[in-house]
Amino acid sequence: RKTREVDLHIEELVSRPHKLAPSEMLKIQLQHAERAVSQAIMEHCAYVVFIHGVGEGVLRKEIRKMLEFEEQVSNFENADPAKYGNGATIAYLK
Repeated sequence: RKTREVDLHIEELVSRPHKLAPSEMLKIQLQHAERAVSQAIMEHCAYVVFIHGVGEGVLRKEIRKMLEFEEQVSNFENADPAKYGNGATIAYLK
């Protein structure tokens, strides 16, 4: 089965992140993550890795909150620390 890796760093998603408020950045990142989950489900992926970075942990917390309510996600945990450090979450799809 296929897999998907999604980089949620704001500078990867928009051209002028410095013009956005933190709440706007978070909204864009979460919308991108939701679309990525939907696409991965349609493509029958085994899992999705969300690269959210470390920072203050706000995005990580919000991503995990979103995943808790996603019916097609069976489980999630820290992604491979050797590859991603502490800045990624892996979500396993049903």
